[in-house]
Amino acid sequence: MYMRYFLALLAVSGLCLFAQGTATIFQTAPPDADAALRERISKFYQSHVDGKFRQAMEVVADDSQDIFFAADKPKYKSFKIVNINYEENFTKAKVLVEVPWELLTPLGVINTVPRPMSSLWKLENGQWFWYVIPYDPCKGIDAGMFGKLHKQQCVDGKPVNTSDGRAPSVLPDPGVWANPKAIQSAVKVSNERVMLSSHKPTSLGVRIDNKFEGEVTLLLEAPEMPGLTAKLMNNKLASGESTAVEISYVPPAPQKNPDQLIKVRVNPTGQVIEIVVAFDLPPVDLSSGVKNAEVAPKK
Repeated sequence: MYMRYFLALLAVSGLCLFAQGTATIFQTAPPDADAALRERISKFYQSHVDGKFRQAMEVVADDSQDIFFAADKPKYKSFKIVNINYEENFTKAKVLVEVPWELLTPLGVINTVPRPMSSLWKLENGQWFWYVIPYDPCKGIDAGMFGKLHKQQCVDGKPVNTSDGRAPSVLPDPGVWANPKAIQSAVKVSNERVMLSSHKPTSLGVRIDNKFEGEVTLLLEAPEMPGLTAKLMNNKLASGESTAVEISYVPPAPQKNPDQLIKVRVNPTGQVIEIVVAFDLPPVDLSSGVKNAEVAPKK
């Protein structure tokens, strides 16, 4: 089960390789070393295509075989080597491959964009081997631009027990934190619709909370409307932090206004937060000259 969590993390952290500079990703390895690694990578992932996982064990490092043996082993339709990032004088490598990702819906199977999968490789006795780094809850997992994931409070190198006397779980269910829908809803907004006055200056704030386990960057997209302004108070949020979008409207004249849409784009989750800005009617509807009726408040 641990490895299932770890593989789920690799699916997420694999996105980090896209953000690295080309100088880091495209290092030139000796042709023989690069060809040897690609051959071993192909053998590993082809075994997942064929469903012959014993063959994959032949390229798994000794210190990672128990974890691989106990892991869930998905079967892929195909794979494609995208990037190889060599480290430590070409004795270690981070590999990014793409595999098809099918989304099951009530309407059937939808083919989506390829899923990036990251894996670690090391050179031992002239051969390349796939390996994993054991999870240390006191150090967490370095997921690049996603930050440190699942780092727990520790005393003397051991996780602090929970209130019921049990140690915290190693990793939460990947269906919660590695699921694309969960990732794209990790940053939450306090109000998806707000109301401003159409006949007098009004301002209000909409809170944004980062529930994602890593830092996010926010990009505000505001409509061009005379008198309407929107300002993002902080464009970077660490996990657990909050900020606000300050929205103000100074009407040029009392008038009916159509709804406006403010968007906040979230990186690296790809989430797009939408805030609808509506306007009440002015005291007199200028188009008809009829005074608007007041609506009695609900009891």
